[in-house]
Amino acid sequence: MLTERQERLLEFVIRTYVRTAEPVGSAVVCAHAGMDVSPATIRNDMQVLEELGFLTQPHTSAGRVPTDRAYRWLVDELVKRDEHAAVPVRDRRRIDALVGEAGLDSRLLSRHLAATLADLLDSAVIAHIRDYDDFYKFGLSELMAFPEFQRLERTMQVMHFVDRFDDLFGGGLDDALFGKWQSEPYRIFIGRENPVRTIQDEAVIVARYRLPGNMSGLLTIIGPMRMDYRRNLALLAYATDAVSRAAEESDS
Repeated sequence: MLTERQERLLEFVIRTYVRTAEPVGSAVVCAHAGMDVSPATIRNDMQVLEELGFLTQPHTSAGRVPTDRAYRWLVDELVKRDEHAAVPVRDRRRIDALVGEAGLDSRLLSRHLAATLADLLDSAVIAHIRDYDDFYKFGLSELMAFPEFQRLERTMQVMHFVDRFDDLFGGGLDDALFGKWQSEPYRIFIGRENPVRTIQDEAVIVARYRLPGNMSGLLTIIGPMRMDYRRNLALLAYATDAVSRAAEESDS
């Protein structure tokens, strides 16, 4: 169990690392976290968080970076607090426009949805319609702009996963990602939670949406663990709700 101070510290380190992609040192925490404690206390708490598996130190002279356990803690906290980011007006208008342009064409809706989300989330996005074999893939170029993908091996693993997604989906990935779904609006697989070993450095978010004609669509979003979960989940929720509402109205 983390203390309230350790939770504040962990959240600061996560948000700072998400923004900068640079290890966060105790000096940065002391200068910018607004925590009224001594540098020695900060260093001690960071050491505790590392021992508990929430932070890691890539180099002995560097600061700390969050682990997949830290990002899981943050996501669970956002859900517990029911904390949602506000979706900017320009993004809402863009999502609403795609729904209007696609009309009742389920394929066009799914294609536009994937393309728009890939651009807004800076992630690879795959949309799939349950009733068809179509897979719409967008966003690999946006994803590769992240500094995490400067390492060729990691880049090739993600590209291979996206390229082979159709085959993997029919070979059990469907059940691993979307099986036994209850009432939750989305699922998040972070790091080692991912069912595919080669992408266990990434985060995968899956969501469902309704399509006209009582059909359903599936979204798979692949991005670095260092994503802005609060922002991305808000955009995802708005987009899937907009498409689902349009489908429901057309079927009523």
